[in-house]
Amino acid sequence: MNVIRLRPLSRKASERLVEQAFNERLDPNLLARIIARAEGNAFYLEELVRALADGPKATMNDGADLPETVLAMVQSRVEALSVENRRYLRAASVFGEVFHLSGLATLLGMKSQTPAFQSAVDDLVERELIQRQEQSRFAGEVQFAFRHALIRESAYTMLTENDRKLGHRLGGRWLEEHGEPDAMVLAHHFERSDEPMRAVGAYRRAAEHALEADDLEAAIARAERGIIRGATGDELGALRLAQAEAHNWRGELAVSEERAMEAARLFVPGTVLWFRAFQQAFDVAGKQGEMAPN
Repeated sequence: MNVIRLRPLSRKASERLVEQAFNERLDPNLLARIIARAEGNAFYLEELVRALADGPKATMNDGADLPETVLAMVQSRVEALSVENRRYLRAASVFGEVFHLSGLATLLGMKSQTPAFQSAVDDLVERELIQRQEQSRFAGEVQFAFRHALIRESAYTMLTENDRKLGHRLGGRWLEEHGEPDAMVLAHHFERSDEPMRAVGAYRRAAEHALEADDLEAAIARAERGIIRGATGDELGALRLAQAEAHNWRGELAVSEERAMEAARLFVPGTVLWFRAFQQAFDVAGKQGEMAPN
């Protein structure tokens, strides 16, 4: 993925942005303080301007009540919302920076077609906290995104531990039901939920996907995370088998054989996975025999 790094706004550009936001001319000292505090960060500058415009006259006059950091600025905006709108924003934050309307409704125990739901979402859009996106990750689902990562972060920190765990379980299930292709996304949700064992299956799929993509290091690491999470039986066997295949391709034959035999002992004899594990072990043993000195 290519990353484009934007340069900070120049002082002149910052001054134009601030002056365009107000009909009256700001005190030069206040203008200088705002620009200095934003340090060229366009998002922070816009938030400072918003706080001045929406705040009391005293703030407009001298800027004394402006938060010192962009995170504090965002938190003050979120905390100023109604209790109900904060609840919507907190629920949406469970999904990350991008979420879908029906997923949000699921977490809130509502239907996305109800007037109250639509009104709350529209209000968050109007306040420029979230924005609708033209394309959606899932067909037929309306996709939204937080306007800035810090807005999502601020809302997420307001969740209680119990609400966070419940939200990740419901969010993970919603994504799973809608065909989320990235198994690591599902693992992320389930590991942070009140059903962490559900992450095991996701880590297994994530390890297998990494193998298919020839990302051997990721395959080994993802399988290990599933094992640490408490995998047993066939799930543990599948994770060890994925590691065996990855170690084989890395030329780590002794480790590969060990993992393959461990997997074989976990599978029911005669099953497809049992045969695969033994085939892997025999393949590695053969390679080691060929490499042994005569």
